[in-house]
Amino acid sequence: MSKGNKHTFRANTHVHSPYSYSSFDTIDQMAEAASTERIDILGINDFNTFSGHEEFAAACLSKKIYPLFNVEFRCISDQEDKCRWNDPVDPGVIYLCGKGVGYPNSLSGDSQKRMNALWKGSQDHIWKIIARLNHYFKAVVPEITLDYNEIRSEYSKGTLRERHLAKAIYDKISKLDQQAASLDVIFRRLFNTDTVAADVADQNEMQDQILFQLFKYGKPGFVKHSNHTAISFTEAKEIILQSGGIPCYPLLGDTVKEFTENESHLESLAEKLTTMGIYAVEFISTRCSLEYLKKSTAYFRENGFCVTFGTEHNQPEIVPLLPSARDSLPFDRELKDAAHEGAAIIAAHQEHHKENYNGFLDSDGEKAVSGVELMDFIRRGEDAILRLKTERAGA
Repeated sequence: MSKGNKHTFRANTHVHSPYSYSSFDTIDQMAEAASTERIDILGINDFNTFSGHEEFAAACLSKKIYPLFNVEFRCISDQEDKCRWNDPVDPGVIYLCGKGVGYPNSLSGDSQKRMNALWKGSQDHIWKIIARLNHYFKAVVPEITLDYNEIRSEYSKGTLRERHLAKAIYDKISKLDQQAASLDVIFRRLFNTDTVAADVADQNEMQDQILFQLFKYGKPGFVKHSNHTAISFTEAKEIILQSGGIPCYPLLGDTVKEFTENESHLESLAEKLTTMGIYAVEFISTRCSLEYLKKSTAYFRENGFCVTFGTEHNQPEIVPLLPSARDSLPFDRELKDAAHEGAAIIAAHQEHHKENYNGFLDSDGEKAVSGVELMDFIRRGEDAILRLKTERAGA
């Protein structure tokens, strides 16, 4: 696309919904917020499931927002060198997204069984956490008990994650006593600490504290992930390609003080990703510095990668949907152009697959468009997004 395109899109390609864990209570609420912010293209991005796609499509189209369909997996690297990738703690773990998967989605029976087993493994993991926490609560806060079915019914669209448990724990404790002084006493007892490093009346801050104090390694609710909660990189990539999506690596970047081993050098990372058949990267931009985003985005675009940006929204508080850099620093023209281009590529990929053509990738998962062809491809995505944007403006 040309610099300064008058139709630069406001795009967010990575938002979790209540079908995994989300800042939003409903998908309609998510679409309403996107409409209020004049977002032109929005991408659902849940873990291990396509379940929210139908509801998401209807909500976005009702607001004339172009819907992107994505999925995300927590994978185990196939490589022998178990260095850290985009997980700041666990070596050998890779978070992998599938961008622009087919809708409606179709998978082989074996792939669907694999996803079902992955979901069951994740929920078995949650059951074990609940059991450990309930045993711990008997000694420190016997007034509360966690129940899987109750929490799932009240807080989730079907998949429970640790953040759902943290929210339920805070709500249950808050109902015991509304007085801040009393809550402070309860949480100090719960965390086995002299002070609580957050305002006990701030439910968002306290949910983060609950996760840190109760769920991390060595804490009362920690349960190590088993093989049943993991999927190999090769398996995840195969499911993504089979579903018509683009395997995409979400960068951790300078979210942490020191870069992970595999992200410490952009050149090396780009080479490894290309070798692994990954030609798209994504930034959860609100976690990264503006300087890092500019440098990394420029490098990956120059080397033929599709680059996209999202906000994730899998934290308790609702923040703006329009991607920005850390400390709410707005994108400059170069980053806005990159966000526009990346979103248009994913949209074009979806549009091509609707007509059973190769998209950004061919049937073998190799990049299918570049150079002049890529510019025409981007225009196809722009046209699809612009049709809805124009309808919205004329409504």
